[in-house]
This record gives sequence, C-alpha cells and structure tokens, in this order.
Amino acid sequence: MDVLLLIIGLVVFCIGTYIGIVKDTNPFPTFMCLLGFGICLLAAHLNTPTALDVYRGNTTLEITYKDSIPVDSVVVFKNK
Repeated sequence: MDVLLLIIGLVVFCIGTYIGIVKDTNPFPTFMCLLGFGICLLAAHLNTPTALDVYRGNTTLEITYKDSIPVDSVVVFKNK
C-alpha cells in the first residue's frame, strides 16, 4: 500500500508541476504539488517501524557484516 501511495503522490506532484509550468497564474498547481508531496511523505512514514512495532515483535534486526565485523544494523518489518 505504501508503494501505491508513493506512486500516486509522485503522479499528482508531476501533474501539478506540469500545470504550473503551462499556466503559472493559477494557484491550483501549487496545491497539487503540495498534495503530492504530502502523499509521498505519508507513504514514507507508513513504512517506518516504530518502537511499538519492535515491542510487539513485528520487526527484526538486520546486521551487515564486512570481514566478519558488524558495520551496520537496521530494524525492518518481518516478512508475513
């Protein structure tokens, strides 16, 4: 669902930008750009694990190793 929201947000943003370039006196394109940007931010926020997700066990810790030394770790959602 978050990918769909991201695509919709980008499409709305592009349409608003295109209309703004063609008709620069209308405030509607600015609204469309802001709406598209807001949808993209919402999609990015929905994909971020929270502390409650960690507590409920919905996440896992992925560790990246380089020459058997841990160099990075990230919390991701478990595959369902």
